[in-house]
Order: sequence, then C-alpha cells, then structure tokens
Amino acid sequence: MAGGILLITFSAIVGGYLFQGPPTTPVYQAGDTILPGTAIKSADLRTVDMPADVAAVYLGPRDEVGEAQLTQVITEGQFVARSFIEHEKAEGNVLVVPLLSPAPASLGKGSHAQLWRVRQSEPGGKEAKAELVAGDVLIVSVASADAMMMDQITAEIRVQDHQISPVLAVLGSQDGLVLVEGQTP
Repeated sequence: MAGGILLITFSAIVGGYLFQGPPTTPVYQAGDTILPGTAIKSADLRTVDMPADVAAVYLGPRDEVGEAQLTQVITEGQFVARSFIEHEKAEGNVLVVPLLSPAPASLGKGSHAQLWRVRQSEPGGKEAKAELVAGDVLIVSVASADAMMMDQITAEIRVQDHQISPVLAVLGSQDGLVLVEGQTP
C-alpha cells in the first residue's frame, strides 16, 4: 500500500513538472492608446505574463527606464517593445487649435492628420483658398462644440518644432484651420 501511495505521489510530482509550461516573464501592455513623448512611468500600462523567450524584446517592470519616453503611438492591448523608448525628450509640442469644421470621425487619439489653413475671401473679390500648414500632426484629442459646451470645435495636436511658427501665424490671423485624415508622404 505504501509503495502504491509513493508511486502515485512520484507520478504527480513528475507530471506536474513536465506539464507546467515554459517559464514566464511580466511585460508591459498598453491599457489605452499612448502617444509619443509619454513618460513610461506615467503611461497607462498593465503587466501581462509572457513566455520568457518571447518576452526578451518587450519592456517590463524588471527594466530600469528612468525618464524614458515612448517614441511612437501604442494602441490599446499592444505590447511595449524596447525599441519604442528613448531617453531624450520627444520633438514637438502640443497645441490646442480651433477648427472651422468638425474633424473626420476616423481621427482619434494617436491618428496622424494634415492641418490645412483656409484663407478668408480677400477684399477685391478674390476667392478663399486653402494651403497645407503641417503635413503630419499627431492627434492628442478632438473636442466637439457639444462636448465643450462652447460654440467652437477644437483639437489638441502634437506638431513638430518647425511647424509651430506656421500654425501660430494662422492662429493670429482671421483664417481658419481644418484637419484632414492622413499625412503627406
């Protein structure tokens, strides 16, 4: 009887060891869309266990990130690859701009868009015209007039440093701004 119990116990231990699966390591996964320039420590991240051999390319709580920031858009559920971080400040700044018309519904947090200037009609009967101000802006958020309880539609956008001056020039004029889906090649 004792031999049977010993055999069953030994079989359970060996079977548990053989079927336990590969060792796992915790890695970061985005809980929401995260924009470039966001500090790792303030990002909406959760930890998920992943097989250790696969987890080597992903960032996790075991990594010392210091002041590291993300360099690209990470969508909800995406794992944070080590190549997505840098230790320098991301280029560009966030601006809030008024819009002449609602942004396309497809433009949400993390989308890339074009920012166009719509010139008012000029004295002397010249027609209004449009020109590209920034060929690639990153959408931080878009607020409709209803959401803000205002009569103005606004967008919060990240623009590159060299695009700030042209955008501010439009804001200082009577002209308006419009967001268009996509980026210029």
